[in-house]
Amino acid sequence: MNLPHELEAAWTRPSGTPVPSSLATQEVLDSIAGLLVVVSANGTIVMHNDRWIEQGQINGVTDVRLIGVGANYLAATKQAVESGDEDAKRVLRGLKAVLEGKAASFWMEYRWGKSSERWFDLRVERLRRPGGGAVIHHLDVSARKTAELRALKSHAELAHLARVATIGTLTASLFHELRQPLTAICANSLAARRLLEMEPPEPAQAAPILTDIAAEVRRANDVMQSLWRMLRRGPVNAVPISPHELLEDVRRLLSNDLLIRNVDLDCEADPDLPRVRVDRVQLTQVLICLAVNGIEAMETLRADALRLVLGVRNDPPDGVLFEVRDFGPGIPTGSGDDVFDPFVTTKSNGTGLGLTIARSIVENHGGEIWAENGSQAGARFLVRLPVDSTRSEER
Repeated sequence: MNLPHELEAAWTRPSGTPVPSSLATQEVLDSIAGLLVVVSANGTIVMHNDRWIEQGQINGVTDVRLIGVGANYLAATKQAVESGDEDAKRVLRGLKAVLEGKAASFWMEYRWGKSSERWFDLRVERLRRPGGGAVIHHLDVSARKTAELRALKSHAELAHLARVATIGTLTASLFHELRQPLTAICANSLAARRLLEMEPPEPAQAAPILTDIAAEVRRANDVMQSLWRMLRRGPVNAVPISPHELLEDVRRLLSNDLLIRNVDLDCEADPDLPRVRVDRVQLTQVLICLAVNGIEAMETLRADALRLVLGVRNDPPDGVLFEVRDFGPGIPTGSGDDVFDPFVTTKSNGTGLGLTIARSIVENHGGEIWAENGSQAGARFLVRLPVDSTRSEER
């Protein structure tokens, strides 16, 4: 949006004499950062600071009268709307609401032109005087906005890196999960073929076998879809889900790895738990990361001491607490939250990004994650997530 330019096109000479400003008032306006104009109740500019005119001239306005005192800000905004400017539609609604006394203020951020890297913070405040009017302030926030956009991009790239990094752990689970339905499909297909090749054929007995084959195909497809969602870039797909289902997802995906490493798994869950609104794949990824870290921390222990605990319980008044507990050497003294910092790892082949990404995902869901040593041995990683508030609001 480029309102000084629109003002140039929409300017009309006022019928009355503009309201003059005192020297002191003008000095106050000129000392304010950003572009500032004061408009009357009908949208006519009655005061402005020097930066407003300077910006107009930068944008190619040669006649300052066309953007200065007497020009109509409201008319320029309407003309911008007619030209198809989506930001101007929001400005028009907000400005009219303030000028008509329906709102005390209005705020929005907008990009200065579609391809521009400049961002502005626009604030409209109602003038507290009998005649009405408003103060309109445009502040360049490009540096902050650019930093925010870079942070969002970094977060998305970090999350994607986590999904790709987890592929090694998931590959064994994927093999295990696909081997079972594929083996069943093969066996059932052979059985159905024998029944149909009999003299006489037995199609009635083959029908339920074919139904089982279709079910196993769907199961294999679900496994592949789950992996695809993990690896592809995309927004958070948060849905209400039972904490028990999340725990079962983790148990199922880890079952093959636990069997190979001879690790006993205990699942501890409160029976009656409220649902949480999360991206199922991402939260499963977090819990798998914590579990795998616990398993690897116990590599030097005796085989009969390898035990991992996955738990979930209520955390009043409005939370659910997941716990992943191992019985390894625990967290080094003084490390604390440092284990969540990027590139901090005790493993020779570790990247030091797993826990950093896990924390990023949890916090993006409005939750918390922390680590502490167990009361007897090992480490405890705890993830607190808020319960699904929409569910209680619908009741």
